[in-house]
Amino acid sequence: MNIYPYSYTFEGEIKTLLWCSSEEDNSDEFLRSEGGVLHYACGLDDAKTKFKGVAHEINWAEEGQINFDDFWLTINQLPCSTAPEDCQIVIEGWNFIEDVLRTYSLHFLRKKLDNAQANMAYKKIFYGSNLDAFKSRSENFTPQWSESESLKLVSDLHDVWNAIGKEINELW
Repeated sequence: MNIYPYSYTFEGEIKTLLWCSSEEDNSDEFLRSEGGVLHYACGLDDAKTKFKGVAHEINWAEEGQINFDDFWLTINQLPCSTAPEDCQIVIEGWNFIEDVLRTYSLHFLRKKLDNAQANMAYKKIFYGSNLDAFKSRSENFTPQWSESESLKLVSDLHDVWNAIGKEINELW
């Protein structure tokens, strides 16, 4: 198991969690205590102090970050937010949300983000981030959205986010 710090910002507040990547079964999730409480700290410096007693080695140099204030601003501007940096923000946020759902076994909420329409939207956003590994040097992909498609994605992401907030008080 590989463990990395993952900081997120929401409403100006920064929290750092411990993200676990399992090479065996691809079940990325956030580390919780034996009592099921999410391990979190108020930023990276606090995390380095607070998580000294964690039984696994933490790869501090490879911190992940997502700013959900930027994420929601970008999501709420779909279909206009199609620049690669916008797509990268959305992918990071979407992946974070899915990892939270996996961490807490909230499979009933994952269904909103795991269906044919959502999968197509994810692919558009993924390829729209124009990562070097997935494009030829001269070509960029710009996602095209119908109004109904973007409205559905925005609605589903908001629904899942709000439901997570009701299920897991310590996150936001």
